[in-house]
Amino acid sequence: MDHSTRVRPTPHISAPKLGEYIVAGPGRRERIVLDQKFVRAGKLAWYSAGHDAIRRALLLDDVATALSDGRHRIAAKTTASDYTSTARTLSLTLVDRFMALYDSLNIDDCERQFIGDRTLALSIATVRVSVRPTVLLATTTAQGIRHGALLLVARKEKAMGRESGRSVALVM
Repeated sequence: MDHSTRVRPTPHISAPKLGEYIVAGPGRRERIVLDQKFVRAGKLAWYSAGHDAIRRALLLDDVATALSDGRHRIAAKTTASDYTSTARTLSLTLVDRFMALYDSLNIDDCERQFIGDRTLALSIATVRVSVRPTVLLATTTAQGIRHGALLLVARKEKAMGRESGRSVALVM
């Protein structure tokens, strides 16, 4: 293993990776700790176009039309390599899956706000846990304003399980 890249001086983990760690077996936990401590150069942004299209759509009133338009923009992009072709395919899959479940989220009445490039972080037992929500949510109820966040976690491998998702939701 090449650890010549960057070594984090203080403990750090992303919220989705923490959710995975909580339900992982001992071998996978060790791998997660090593991957968080010894940061590999050049993480691949497989889903960046899909995330961007979803984020833009969520900030508009007609989310369904905006998602469809974003999907068409991604599909129309030319690809110059196997990497960009795979990234485009994965982004299209992400948008398709989000379009299929959007109505079940029941967030049409929520105010949605983009947080920009900021990463939110908290400290748990001296470990910095970071999360970068897709959008922040707010809604007014009889009890007052409720705040929340929507975090998209897209993975090429095994999907995030229910327990991992619950763990991430508790951290957020």
